[in-house]
Amino acid sequence: MKTILSLSLLLFFCSFCFAAEYMTAVNFSTATIKQGDVCLITCTVKKPTDIQIQVLDAQGKVVRTMLAFQAKMKVDYPWNGKDDAGKLVAAGDYAVCVQAHLKPQLDKTFGNGGALDEFTSPFDVTLDKAGSVFLVDFGDKIVYKLTADGKPAEDFAAKGKLELNYAIQAIKVDSAGYVYITGPFHNIAKYDRKGNFVSTIGGWFLDEKGQHTPENTVAPKGIALGEDKIYIQRGGADGVVAYNPAFPEKDGFIFRSSGNPFVYSPQPPGIGYCGPGIDATPNGVLYGVGLWGQLVKAVDTGEDIEAKYNTTLGPDGTAMRNPTGVAIAPDGTVWVADWGNGRLIRFFDTGGALAPVFAFGQQAENALEQGGFVNPHGIAVSADGKYLYIAEDGEAAYNYETKAAQLFSGGHRLSRWIIDTYADKVEQKVTVTPEG
Repeated sequence: MKTILSLSLLLFFCSFCFAAEYMTAVNFSTATIKQGDVCLITCTVKKPTDIQIQVLDAQGKVVRTMLAFQAKMKVDYPWNGKDDAGKLVAAGDYAVCVQAHLKPQLDKTFGNGGALDEFTSPFDVTLDKAGSVFLVDFGDKIVYKLTADGKPAEDFAAKGKLELNYAIQAIKVDSAGYVYITGPFHNIAKYDRKGNFVSTIGGWFLDEKGQHTPENTVAPKGIALGEDKIYIQRGGADGVVAYNPAFPEKDGFIFRSSGNPFVYSPQPPGIGYCGPGIDATPNGVLYGVGLWGQLVKAVDTGEDIEAKYNTTLGPDGTAMRNPTGVAIAPDGTVWVADWGNGRLIRFFDTGGALAPVFAFGQQAENALEQGGFVNPHGIAVSADGKYLYIAEDGEAAYNYETKAAQLFSGGHRLSRWIIDTYADKVEQKVTVTPEG
């Protein structure tokens, strides 16, 4: 990574075309702004790339993040002296860090030659607050718990392996350590941190006319957790049901969405099943994938799930194909597993649109270190934002040109990628003075 630490050094390197992989110049319009004024950050790049700008206070806390995919050689990025919540930052010194081109690096693999070599179809992955890894294998009907270094967790079920008699599609773990998985009878099964069954949430409920009641969680495909809610994505075009997970069966029912913000993304005929495809913030902002290859933002209004906006494209303008997994990173960016294209895409929510800022990977076998994936399906991001976990669900891919299955020999694995390293980096101090 090439780093330039001061404005004077920056100008020197600009004059002499400083060596960098992507950025050739970064200019700041001022080193001092009053509260409410704007500092203009101008980035010049050699070729299209993703740009991340972070503003850090004196304690090193990130107060503002801005991301974009820069398709033009020179672009201005204004910082208005506000934090991510839209409030003016306090007077003081701030470090503005400008980085170009995220460089994911393979860190570890599990299965298919990795630490555990026994997966059939890893479908979804999630982490608990201690960093332990939970993986569901759809084909083997097993929930695995692994330590952060990839070893079976001895404190969960039978040496880190909870064997069931039904296929599991999605998994989440809450802050108290309770594990939620899609259950066998149109419900969600809840387990404690030791792997002991606790209760079911939702289920198959009919009224006197034999019609589904609002509490019905028919064919659940995805799970998302809010601060005190569990959001269950129903199969087909049947919307989302919100429950209080502290109550069993239908006793914790809160509401069912009036519309279908996330119509699950089924894989092509003869291939398999849909993806988990939904995640949520503690305050009820949801992101999920849809039937037509889109990523959708929606919000919990307290009585409904209201869709806001969506996108179907990656940063290069290529449409997503049957996207599956969705994971919200600690910095608020959203990662999506673009199953049909074999790639992972990072999106930035601007407050009015979902901007694709970075993508890596392609559908290929025997090339994992180069980003060759076989059906990236479920994904998760670590609490510190350093790692992206990717579950690849098996052998059968899809040829969109011939409309037929294409068999691969590998891909039954979970991989962990480092996602906090950039090719180029520039840091500059900006002082904010009081208004007036």
